[in-house]
Amino acid sequence: MKESKYLQQAVRLLIILATILTVNIPSGKADWIFNADYPNLKFRLLYSEHFSEFDESYNSNHNWWCGQTALSSALSVFNFSPSPKEIHDKMLANKKIRSLGYREDNCGNPRGHYCAYPKHLAIATEVLTNGTLTAERKEITSVTSFKNIVKKAIDQGNVLIVSSRSYYDYNYSSWVKIGHFYTIIGYIETKFPENFYILVRDPIYTEQSEKKTCFISFNQVDSFNQVNFWEQLHILYLISEIEKGIGYDGCFSIDEAWSHGWIKNGKSYKYIPIIEIKEKW
Repeated sequence: MKESKYLQQAVRLLIILATILTVNIPSGKADWIFNADYPNLKFRLLYSEHFSEFDESYNSNHNWWCGQTALSSALSVFNFSPSPKEIHDKMLANKKIRSLGYREDNCGNPRGHYCAYPKHLAIATEVLTNGTLTAERKEITSVTSFKNIVKKAIDQGNVLIVSSRSYYDYNYSSWVKIGHFYTIIGYIETKFPENFYILVRDPIYTEQSEKKTCFISFNQVDSFNQVNFWEQLHILYLISEIEKGIGYDGCFSIDEAWSHGWIKNGKSYKYIPIIEIKEKW
């Protein structure tokens, strides 16, 4: 029993040492929780704050503020910390944003009030940060373009706000067809192209919800013959951290996010509106 206990302690110590020796933290304003790059595993996760859309402390009227809330999480990556209520107030006071339809009855649903749209969030980003940050609006037209946009943005320390046609219900583990925003703060890439996952901060998630985590099998990241002993330990550590859901609310495969996210415009054109928030150089 004692030998087993000492062995477990030794393994934990080795994992900690492996983490210290191999974690790569790049320069820049954004802070990384994980930024690991191995032959068959890339794990990027930016530090961000979680905000809940219907938090009574700032949204007692239960306005549909998923866009404003997603923007709060996105801006926190760059060390700005406006609450969804503060974002709403700034948007309502901005003449240009009001002229683009930001008002109480703009949700297309009598239950919703003060819905934000990508064009509103793009302007609000610059207003709230005094031009320090900018928001570039894009349209995702396929799973491949989705994956490429996510990788490029996160690798550069930028974040993405997705305008999805559905939201994920964490209590019932199902998708609901109501328009929704969420913030992409990281991704996981394995040796199999189909096993690409996005990590998100989700306004609909609350402390009472159960996180949607990802299970990464050894088969997906089998690169032990390509790395040294310390790196092997670090990979094992990363897999365990991914499954704990540390630093994110939901983990979704890129295919899942695409299939529940696209909007149909006309007979055949499908796309997902998305904005990339980054520093203005």
